[in-house]
This record gives sequence, C-alpha cells and structure tokens, in this order.
Amino acid sequence: MSHFQRSCKRLRMPRVRGTVVAVFLQGMFLFCVHGLNAQTELMAPINFVGPKNIINIMLDDADYSDFGFNNYTIEQPDAITPNMDRLRAGGRLFPNFFAAASICSPTRVSVLTGCNPVRFGALNAWPAIPRIRQGNLGNAGLPYDVPQLGTIMQALGKKTGHFGKWHVGSARPDYLPTALGFDEYGEYVPPAPPGFWSGRFNLYSSAWGAYAKDLDNVDEEFTNMVGDFIRRKAAEPNGFFVNFWPYSPHAPWAVPTNFDNSRTNFDLSTNRGKLLAMMYSIDVQIGRIVALVDSLGIREQTLIVLTSDNGGHHFARNRSPRLFGTKGTLSQGGVKVSMVANWRGTIEANSTNHSVIASYDLMPTFFDLCAGGAPVALYPNIDGRSRLDAFFDVRAKLHDPLYSEVQSENFRTSDERAQKTYSVLVGSKRLTKIIGLNPSDPNAYVLNDLQSDPSGTVDVARSKPLVVREMKKQLAEARLATSRVPFPNIADAQPKTLFFDPRLDICKRESTFIVTVDQLVPLTRAANILASPGSFAIEILRDGSVHWTIQGTDSSGSIRQQKLSTQPVNKGVQLMFTAQGYKDAASLMHNQIYVNGRIAADSDRLPVREQITSFSSTASDLILGDRRLLLKKIKFHTLRFWPDEID
Repeated sequence: MSHFQRSCKRLRMPRVRGTVVAVFLQGMFLFCVHGLNAQTELMAPINFVGPKNIINIMLDDADYSDFGFNNYTIEQPDAITPNMDRLRAGGRLFPNFFAAASICSPTRVSVLTGCNPVRFGALNAWPAIPRIRQGNLGNAGLPYDVPQLGTIMQALGKKTGHFGKWHVGSARPDYLPTALGFDEYGEYVPPAPPGFWSGRFNLYSSAWGAYAKDLDNVDEEFTNMVGDFIRRKAAEPNGFFVNFWPYSPHAPWAVPTNFDNSRTNFDLSTNRGKLLAMMYSIDVQIGRIVALVDSLGIREQTLIVLTSDNGGHHFARNRSPRLFGTKGTLSQGGVKVSMVANWRGTIEANSTNHSVIASYDLMPTFFDLCAGGAPVALYPNIDGRSRLDAFFDVRAKLHDPLYSEVQSENFRTSDERAQKTYSVLVGSKRLTKIIGLNPSDPNAYVLNDLQSDPSGTVDVARSKPLVVREMKKQLAEARLATSRVPFPNIADAQPKTLFFDPRLDICKRESTFIVTVDQLVPLTRAANILASPGSFAIEILRDGSVHWTIQGTDSSGSIRQQKLSTQPVNKGVQLMFTAQGYKDAASLMHNQIYVNGRIAADSDRLPVREQITSFSSTASDLILGDRRLLLKKIKFHTLRFWPDEID
C-alpha cells in the first residue's frame, strides 16, 4: 500500500482505481496537507484565516423571488422569510449565482464534484424507478474515485455531515453519502406518506439508526439531525462541514400540519400560498440552526451559505416573477437562483457582489476558504474555480463560459433532436437552443443580452447573427468536450479491463461510443469491441458484421434482449453507437449503430418483442478490445450525438 493510499485510508478518502484520477487526487491531497505554493498563497487576503465550520444550505426548487430579500423588488411581493433575510442583511448577496442546471439532481452533482453535471450524464432527476428490474432500483450514481466535496473536507480534517435530500444515487453502497466523504447522513426512506411532507415517516440517520416518527413537516426532523450533528462536532479542533439540503419548497406544495397562518395570512387554497407557507416554515428551521450556532458561541467561526438548486415551478411562482423561465428551462428563471454568504465579522454585512458564480464553483471555493489557497491541482479535472475573491471584494469578476444542458422532457417525442435543450452564457449574453425545435430550424436558438435585459425576456438573435454564429460554435465545442469520459485511446490489440464507472452504466441515460476498428486477422469467431457483462456486448462476428446485444427491460418490467446487427463492414471503419433513454417508464429507448456516419442498424426497426425502455444496470467492469482487433480513436460521451455533431 502506497503512502497516498494509507493517507486516504486514514482520512477516509476513497481508494482510487484509475491512474489519472489517482495522480490528481494525490496532488490535491499533498496540496492540502503539505502546504501551498507561492502562486496560490497570493490569491488569499493578507492574514486570512478561513472559517472553521461551514453550513451549506440548499433549498429545493426555491425560485429567485421566493426569498424575501429578493421578493420585495418585484411588483407583487408576497414571500416572508425573516431569518433568511437576516442572513442576507448580515452577509453578502450574490445575485448572479447560477445553478449548473434547472433540475435538482444535476445541480447537486455539480456542488458535490465541482464539475459540470453533464460529465456524469446528469441531465435529469435520478430517481428509483421500480419498473426497472435490475436488482437495484436506482439508475445512476457518482463515481467515488473522482474528487468529492465531502472527501476534500475530510482531507482538511473536518467532520462532515449531509442531512436531507441526496438525489445523486442510492442504489449501491458506493453511491451513498458515507462512501463519498460524509461521516454522517440522514434521509427519509421512500415511499413518502400521503400528503408527502407531513405524516408518519420512516427515517434513517447514521447516528440514530432507523426509526419512524410523526412529523408536521419532514424538514423539521432534518433540522433536528443537523442540530444534533453541530452540537456534537462544535468542539472538534478542525471544525465541521455540513450540507443541510431540505425538500422545501418542492412539489407537492403542502402546508405543514400545524402551520399558524395568523401572522402571514397566505392564501392557503392556492399553490402559491402553500409554497409560501413551506418557505416560511423552512425559514423557521434555518432560524433554529442559526440560533444554535449563536448559542454555542461559534458564529464568528462559521460560514453559512444559502441558495437553491434551481428556479421555481411555474404552477407556484409569483405572478410577477423577476426572471423569465422556470424550473426545467435554461432561461434565467430556471438557473439564476442567487446565493447568500454570511460569516459574521469577516464577510461585509449587507454587501453585494455581482460576479457570475456557478454552483460547481462552490467546491473549489470552500477548499480555498478552508485551506488558504485554491486547489490548482484539481483544476485540469474540474470545471469549477475558486471565487474567494468575490467573498471579500465587491467588484464583479468575469467568468468562463457557463454551459448547461438538461433533458427537460421526460418522454420520447417524434423529433429527439428537437426535445434537447442546451445553453451557454458568455459574459452578459446567453444563447439557448430551445426545446421543441430542431437545431436546423432558424428559430431554434434564442439570444438574450442580459446587460440590457436582466430578466432574459427579449430575444435579440435576429439582430445579432454574428454573435449567434460564434456562440453556437462555443456551445458545440462545450457539449463535446464536457460530455467526454476519459477512455483508453488505443487498445493496442489487447483486451483491457475498465473498472466499473457509473458514467458508463447507461441504463435509461444517453451516450455515444465511437471507435475505429481494424481486423488484424481473419476472424474464426466473434471478437469483442466493448462489453459490460449483464448489460450489453458489442462485437464483430466471423462474417464481419457488427453485433450489439443489449440486456434490457420493457415497459412492463419484463426482461428483454435487444439485438442490433449491421451488414459486414470493411477494415478501418468508424463505428458509432448511440443510446437514448427517457425518464418516463413507458418511453422506448432509441439505440442506433452508425458506420462511417450512416445509420446501419436502428432499434426502431426491431420487432416489438425486442423493444426496451432501459438497459440492465450492473456494477460490472467493462471489457474493451480483443487480440484480433485494433481499436483506435476511441471516444465515449455522456450525451447522445448525431454524426454531423461529431468533430
């Protein structure tokens, strides 16, 4: 066992299995343990001492205008959140804080990994889908051999906890918070009771074990878990880091059982009124946490961050929202959520910084705050950058282009290219490929100039065609680069074992696998290109045809086998395998094989008995290559591409 592996074990860091990952994780570890170089030391303020403790609060579907400190600026103010308002008054508001996506799981992925969620195939929510028969019910999760926020905080000596919504994989032990750097966690056990947020819940706490409890609102119990964690860890020499990720105010909008409306006077017969009651209730819980921190005498040592994972749902928004667009869209209202950072005595009270900050910037920023220098060793492998300067300087700083993509339609439509939506923010201009239109449609792209139109309402694409053309190039490049998963470039005519990586466990997600194949000898039996035992196998048969066998599940939950075959192919051909799945349990996957850019096999042409809605999900390693084949120019993407989109 190497020194690094022993150090990882001692600090509860996961043992990595990929050489590249090991190198940059080792760099990160040595960086934070053995000191900082001169370049990074200059990035921190003089005599800077970071926060001993961090409380990272992320609400669920709280709209920009659902926070009282933003709500008062709109035409019909209605939100009441006094405790959150006090955090804002005592700290710094970042009105240009952007979630990495407009749906919950992707943004949570970005916060935990410091990466654009597209890198992990996170384009939609990652729920457990009982109709997928696969031995486990989750269909996605995060790799534990990449840098993780919890792991990094552990490496800095902090006690770590996560309480409330996780939603980034729970099907396998490797996906749980305790495998990804959190000493303790607490969550409710699905299914939820009728009414969803109130009732008798089955809960689990790694500190308290499994138990059942009657609750006015489940977030109250997560607050209890957070409070218990803080009480026990407040005296730790290196402090603590805790995620408090409540479910409020996510649908279904429901008023807590014993909610007192006498002071608030919300119209509880409407979705909006119910949501406001949920916001007021979670505000009370946040007030409890702040009061506890004050009572323990650790407020000046504690950074409290408050934000949301995406914009609000259109059925429960204020009638005069400040931003155009809602949850699920990549317009301003879907991804611009604002953030507050409160650190009494250190961050200037009642201040504002208008710098653009992305949710994936939080992980490196937290590192910078705690270690006194940015994690430059990680920068080649993460998308986020430390924005520590924005915490202490009111001047706005520019940001690298922000690329976002979500699968905002859960079901398959006739034009799959039309139902994709993606966006890039460059400076003050946002270009969005809107849902429902094919990219070839001249009206498919919307351009917003956010300097003159902060709400993102006015489309200026027709008046700025050159800007649109340039930003379309940037968007295309970002989609290809960000979605690419590291893969051995050449198989050297020898089979290789690729350790299990959730990014390659397709299930209902989309992917593109590209390879150029040369046969070295006449084949006497099938030769393997890529295989995931129990899930799929790609091979060349004796006659030179390409065969893709997929183990899957149909819409009824029954096991099916899908077989795609091409005509015999020549040596040196480029093969492209595309998979497209949808969250809707009844929507058929669309799987295709392209030979030199032309469709050679299509799952839509198969008989009904071979139609599937999901790949089988397995934790098996992948086998790449065969002694009789030479594989070149290998690429694997977490997005589905079409031949004209591939460079």
